[in-house]
Amino acid sequence: MVDDDTHQRDLMYSLLAPIGFEVLLADKASTGFEFLQEHDVDLVLMDVRMPEINGWKMVEMLREQHYSMPVLMVSANARDAEYNLQAEGYHNDYIAKPINLDALLGKIAQLLNLQWLYEESQNTAIIDEPKILDKPLVTAEQYQSLIALAEIGYLSGFKDKFSEIESVSRYPEDIASQIKEYVEVCNFPKIIEYLSELNHEA
Repeated sequence: MVDDDTHQRDLMYSLLAPIGFEVLLADKASTGFEFLQEHDVDLVLMDVRMPEINGWKMVEMLREQHYSMPVLMVSANARDAEYNLQAEGYHNDYIAKPINLDALLGKIAQLLNLQWLYEESQNTAIIDEPKILDKPLVTAEQYQSLIALAEIGYLSGFKDKFSEIESVSRYPEDIASQIKEYVEVCNFPKIIEYLSELNHEA
């Protein structure tokens, strides 16, 4: 995974490492090329918007250096999808942020000729803790950290951050309940909208 966003790299690792992938995380193109020289890489997940060398240029350089593994381009910008049509011949597929796990696994299965076997698992829910009134109220900065994770669709990271904040600060009961309701159905647009309003008021 080549992406300059730390949260996005963490998200991809948390999605793929538990199901058996060895995930190499590069924050820029030069680090990605170092990994390619040191490891046998089966698939490259490539962010489009990066400083210095962007994803389109890096995948072009990959092909010029005769790397033939499939490349899946990843971007949060809808306009990149338009360019996607003009960049045929270098990359193999394209997926938009926030990453949908089912869509990602579907594309990986297609690119690597895999077949997934699923088993039932219990979803990890945000656990209610007793309200401790002497904790300070959640701050605007803490809400902003949740918004950043919601914007990239990082569900497990969002839950972890929510619990971390809850351990040191206090959410008003109605606010905590509403956030958990949106989290249960993975409604990230509503989470972002709601937290942005709270952030403005905090």
